[in-house]
Amino acid sequence: IKSAANSNVCPTIYSNVVRVSVEPKVSVTVAPVPTIVCEGTSVEFVAIADLTERNTFAWKKGEEILSSSRLSITDTPTERSTYQLAIQGRKCPTITKDFVVEVEKKPQLTISLSTEGACEGDDVTLSAAQENVKNIQWQRMFDGEEDYETFDQSIDDQKIFTAEKNVNYRLVSDGEAVCPHAISNEQRLLVEPKIS
Repeated sequence: IKSAANSNVCPTIYSNVVRVSVEPKVSVTVAPVPTIVCEGTSVEFVAIADLTERNTFAWKKGEEILSSSRLSITDTPTERSTYQLAIQGRKCPTITKDFVVEVEKKPQLTISLSTEGACEGDDVTLSAAQENVKNIQWQRMFDGEEDYETFDQSIDDQKIFTAEKNVNYRLVSDGEAVCPHAISNEQRLLVEPKIS
């Protein structure tokens, strides 16, 4: 900025020169981030920003700084986590982008039988050991069949049934948001026909 004082008699006098430096506002975009991931899955944060040498930035997870040198990062959360990208200027206010990522635990299922062999008509107990399961499909496949069929859906830990004929059992988890279904081990029941 330069100003001048002028009169008809005196020479023109100029003030000193004042330079005003304008810091440009930063524009930042972050690619869409999933709000929930399966346990063990990495999340990629990709940011694009028109930074200058006046800007500093940091990616944080909670209070932990993940990076202050890369705009794009990858992290594998083990629990619900809050991520933040903060970009600072010297004069412009700090820009922040926040993301919350939930973590779904992987379901685990194991099936066991009260006995490996039974007489036709006997009661047999199927038991399920489970972790992080919302619902269970109880499935069976009798000898001669090609695929499993679901005979019950519940979160029960046990089922008591009547032995009919040779059969394989397994469990399949159901109701996960993002994790794949868990499939248990198989249990085979040999059924001896009742002598009449």
